[in-house]
Amino acid sequence: MADIYTYDTQGNRKVDPEKILTGAMLVTIKQSGYQVSRQLNKDERELALQISAQQTWKRGGGNVVKSGKNFIDPVYYQPVSDYQAQTHRMLKDYTGGILWSRGTHIISTRMLQTGGGVYTDFNTWKIDRETQLQQLAWDFKQVYPQAKAEAPAALGNLYNEDDYLTDDEAHQRISMKIHLEPIPKGEYEHLGLDPTFNKQLKKENTDRLVQASKHAVSSLISNLSSAVKGMQETLADGKRIHNSSIDGLHNLALTTPEMDFTDDQTLKDLSERIVAELTLYGVRDKEDFKSEEVASQTAEKAKGIANELDAYADVLGT
Repeated sequence: MADIYTYDTQGNRKVDPEKILTGAMLVTIKQSGYQVSRQLNKDERELALQISAQQTWKRGGGNVVKSGKNFIDPVYYQPVSDYQAQTHRMLKDYTGGILWSRGTHIISTRMLQTGGGVYTDFNTWKIDRETQLQQLAWDFKQVYPQAKAEAPAALGNLYNEDDYLTDDEAHQRISMKIHLEPIPKGEYEHLGLDPTFNKQLKKENTDRLVQASKHAVSSLISNLSSAVKGMQETLADGKRIHNSSIDGLHNLALTTPEMDFTDDQTLKDLSERIVAELTLYGVRDKEDFKSEEVASQTAEKAKGIANELDAYADVLGT
């Protein structure tokens, strides 16, 4: 990575705002868990397949039993694995699922600072998730001895005490850190997140900027379109719509412009129409749709907005 720091006379460093793009940052979740495995011999593989509580997966033509999920009852580790998976899903609330590369999200600085007015600010969320994971790791350490004690009876001849970590080792394997990283100027300049820097771009990078911006907006449009179509189809089919779905659409429409680091006006306008016409600024209630007239009118509005979103997506794709 390019040098993005400035140093004082004592050698202390801090990020130099003149060396980074200011519209967004990169986010990654680095995690590890109680997941160790060993290759089973033929007799062990056949025995593992006979134990219905054990899961196997194939690699190189053979079955491998992952000790982290199979050599102890999965229920003991489930709170940790569920929490880590939930954290990945929640990250998309802040980024809209926009990726810089596999596993690395792009978050706009507005969303980072404000949560779009819907969610808590990102740094508070980050600290809370990391802290709670530490507690869950400690909780797992407390039940791990019981999980190991139950293993011989559950696994029978497949049990091997060498497969098991010590309590401290199992605890230390579990971690999760959410990393925020500035985007250096000159390295990822094709994202064009800094308007003042755009003027310095060469022609070949300008083309890359256009494509990167289109991709980001297209991803957000896809999210909105899917949610709006979900409402439209539910109402058109005369099905019951839940308040959680209405609230979800409302929050998505509020946060989408904040997630958009390109400041696309069309996307902002369509998001505002969803809030005004479909969720009524957050006061729309499922009981409203007991009226066939309201349900029909809202379905038509949703269809129109969805069509405009799809049409705009087509424009961006050309």
